[in-house]
Amino acid sequence: HAGVPFIGLWIDGPPEMLARRLRERATDASDATPEVLRLQLRSEAGQLDWHRLDGSLDVDSVLQHAEGRCREGQVQSVEL
Repeated sequence: HAGVPFIGLWIDGPPEMLARRLRERATDASDATPEVLRLQLRSEAGQLDWHRLDGSLDVDSVLQHAEGRCREGQVQSVEL
């Protein structure tokens, strides 16, 4: 255990909408692109115990849900 708190957030949504949002982003730290999304959608993520967020909601609502999960403090232990 690394002893570092971790809150996993997984955003689900229609692939076309997620790709559009990726194309519309500007100046952020993420390296995600529509191509990265396409590759992720082709692979199986497996069993996740992360908090799932509804990415079909508007961006502000997704952000509010994400912030709420973080405030709840449901921290998971991470094996490294």
